[in-house]
Amino acid sequence: MDSRLIFYFLIATLTSFIFALLEIQIEGEHGWAAKLPTWRFQPHLFKYIPGGNKPLTGYHLYLWWLLITIPHFSFLFTEWNIGKELFTLSFVIFILRLEDFLWFVLNPSYGITKFQAKHIPWHTNWWIGLPAPYWFSFVLWSVTFFEGFKSLG
Repeated sequence: MDSRLIFYFLIATLTSFIFALLEIQIEGEHGWAAKLPTWRFQPHLFKYIPGGNKPLTGYHLYLWWLLITIPHFSFLFTEWNIGKELFTLSFVIFILRLEDFLWFVLNPSYGITKFQAKHIPWHTNWWIGLPAPYWFSFVLWSVTFFEGFKSLG
């Protein structure tokens, strides 16, 4: 296996793990920023997005933008191209989705046994045992990862 891939998955997993622990400290048992003093926005069109049944919060928007911008720092030191961009975005997608899962696994109020629709009201659409956004993220990650990695050479 290419050592770059090992490094990719190790760094992404470590980042997701730390990010999940941080969010557990911030949100506690109240997922999706339910008890945080943040703005919420839910336009009617959100219902057409997998997992869009919940409002966008200021907390999540700014946190995601932070996680999107940090990996792009590397472009200060290397030439940008679409392949590198796709690979970078795959890293962000991987981190965000794995972090969400780890939030449940590591959260003392949930754990892996409560990773079910009946215990998680903000994930309303479940397909084959996982929230619908997990499947959407997997497809998006697969495309960005494999196309991005292929172009890296």
